[in-house]
Amino acid sequence: MTKQPVLPTPVMNSLKDSTAVDNKLIQAMGQLKLMRIFTTLNIRKRNSFDNLNQIVYALLMIPLLQVPNIWCFTGKFLGCYINGGKDVLYDFLSRQNVNWALIQLRLSFKLWSSHMSKEANEDSAFVADDTIKRRRGKKVQAMSSHYDHNEGRSVMGQQVLQLGLTNAKGFIPLMSQIYVGSKKVVGKGRAFQDKRSAIARSYQTAYDSNKNEMLKAMLKTALSAGFHADYFIADSWFANKDNILEALNNGITPIMMMKRNKSKYRFEGNDYTLKGLYRAFRKNMIKQTDKGYSYFSLVVDYNLADKKEPPQMQKVKLIFSRVPKSPKNSWVVLLCADHLLEDNKIFDIYALRWSIECYFKEVKQYFGFLKEETGAYETHWASIHLAAMRYLLISHIYLTQNSLGFAAIRKQLGFQMEFLSFAILSWDVIRILVNQVVDHTCSFLTPEFTRTLKENIESHVTQYLHRSLQIDPESSRLRLKAEKLGLLV
Repeated sequence: MTKQPVLPTPVMNSLKDSTAVDNKLIQAMGQLKLMRIFTTLNIRKRNSFDNLNQIVYALLMIPLLQVPNIWCFTGKFLGCYINGGKDVLYDFLSRQNVNWALIQLRLSFKLWSSHMSKEANEDSAFVADDTIKRRRGKKVQAMSSHYDHNEGRSVMGQQVLQLGLTNAKGFIPLMSQIYVGSKKVVGKGRAFQDKRSAIARSYQTAYDSNKNEMLKAMLKTALSAGFHADYFIADSWFANKDNILEALNNGITPIMMMKRNKSKYRFEGNDYTLKGLYRAFRKNMIKQTDKGYSYFSLVVDYNLADKKEPPQMQKVKLIFSRVPKSPKNSWVVLLCADHLLEDNKIFDIYALRWSIECYFKEVKQYFGFLKEETGAYETHWASIHLAAMRYLLISHIYLTQNSLGFAAIRKQLGFQMEFLSFAILSWDVIRILVNQVVDHTCSFLTPEFTRTLKENIESHVTQYLHRSLQIDPESSRLRLKAEKLGLLV
């Protein structure tokens, strides 16, 4: 076999290393079989310019190339990935037959089963929280006024409820749902092609369901999909009797931050509010010098039934904690439905809730979470789940090749892909220079030989760059065929 010539350029030299970060995203997509999920769900392209793999890859790469949205991506890099232009991407995002929630859930399951499900000694927990994305515009669908605790005031925007799975290895986003509040609601006058579609049902849920109903449905779907965890953790907003019962009925131990309301807890035959228990027993505070807080715990009985129903007493553990030298009224309470669990263990498990806060920060800043400037609900829905898919792919790289941190992998991946994109954009200029060198050097050779040499150089460089960016149609076709035959692991 004749060895093909290789141009001695910096681009080619940088691509010789098969372990370079620019190849890792491609490997992650293959190892988690992302495109097989699209094929299984019978999702296909509409245009004749680009294959489905090119479109999905371009959508995933947008934030990693440090461009804020598709419009900016069009000006810089779009020609490196797809031939159909920005309309191809917008068209795919607006398709109502693409179930982005199911695609992301299946990708999450592949990551979870590959890295987390077999860790018997790892404490795992479902975790729920919400975040607000501020938005403006009279035509932005599923938008309303929400109270932002970080700013201490109400803001206009979209609130997203997130359910995830976490352990010591990291966080996996499972399901997301936009929630529309009751104030300053942007009208939902909207018709979908198929009211039974996932996007239509999500839109209806956003307006008609409260967050507790959404959470209950999410947890049910996650369990049906094969996920499992020992605990369910959430902050005080989700700490109510219905959510505690829902977790217990599914064999999950809830650990929640409780509200200081008028709910009664029975201790040694007497009923107390949380404030009453704190005043009565705060003298029992134990100082944890190495951890920077003081606490005491009590085992009490808590009635999980509504007022009009027969009592349903549940023995729970309450842990009251406070940071020394903080205001006297700054104490908080954790409730654990397993009263036999050790106090330090409860603290350690609840600390896993921090992972969902880190997830929100990551996807908002770096993964394009609700960044597209459009009012269509379809695009918002796709944006939320695409951000989660980007996070999942980089998490897989991190868990598989734990030589770099998560942020370092994200930065290097973006740098390498931007470098390769500019290499393709620069090839038109480099081609002219190469042809001039060939004409000058090979002036003593026949015109036919010179033309053949130029064609070989053009073919070799173009194919190499395209395959490096995973936009070669033939390689995509062969990979999908191999997956169907079960030849790829």
